[in-house]
Amino acid sequence: KAGDQPGSGRRGGGGDQVSPVRTRCRGPAQVPHAGSPGRVCPGATSISLVILLRNVLVAFVALEHLGFLVLEMFLFKSPAGRRIFRTTPEFAVQAAPLAANQGLYNGFLAAGLAWSLFAPEPLAGPLRLFFLVCVLVAAVFGAATVSRRILVIQGLPALLALGASLAA
Repeated sequence: KAGDQPGSGRRGGGGDQVSPVRTRCRGPAQVPHAGSPGRVCPGATSISLVILLRNVLVAFVALEHLGFLVLEMFLFKSPAGRRIFRTTPEFAVQAAPLAANQGLYNGFLAAGLAWSLFAPEPLAGPLRLFFLVCVLVAAVFGAATVSRRILVIQGLPALLALGASLAA
């Protein structure tokens, strides 16, 4: 029969046929002839959910650092900035240049994480890992020298994103 010919794209016939249908598995679909109704890429849904979770977490960390940039570079002396950083008006005026410098570095972290979301995959993985580890190191240092809250606010999201990156 025509459907039993190799490459015909139909099930049936000989034992070790491979369907010519391309799948997300990066190769021809393996069509089982005795048993399952043709599941391809087992676990593909769970893998794509992990990748989605990873990207959402990385985007969150990037947006968080973009927010830090705005707070430290532009709002540090404002009432909201002084309330968030728990500073007096006098200290805020004196420390504003240091905060702006720190904000710039947070902007670099945000840019690197955003880059990792849009870069092609051979480059995206190492970028993602590098910038997430940088965020974690900064969070640990900040917790040790400024406030333990930094570990939760900055470190926990980065740690979750790193975990999802390693799981994906």
